[in-house]
Amino acid sequence: MGKHRMALQPYMPALQGSLGIRRPRNKYRNVAESYLSYCKKRKRRASRTRMLKRRMIKLLEKLLSQRDGIHSEYGALLRYTQDYQKCLSIIRKELV
Repeated sequence: MGKHRMALQPYMPALQGSLGIRRPRNKYRNVAESYLSYCKKRKRRASRTRMLKRRMIKLLEKLLSQRDGIHSEYGALLRYTQDYQKCLSIIRKELV
């Protein structure tokens, strides 16, 4: 799955906090709990693996669209670190 898959979420609250905007809703916590229970299983079923991958990809696409919306409105005010930009480029490559 890759460590970059959910690396976008921790940056989102910092972005919204610095800009003073309301945090958009997403299902990060639900997917994280589901992934944790999946990791604890000894026997992993293929159907559950596919379902979890699908949920993570949909969540990642939603996070990217939320980030793009924030960037389109407040792009001039934002400063991104090198790690964040690298992570973002890796995520975009994976989705293509």
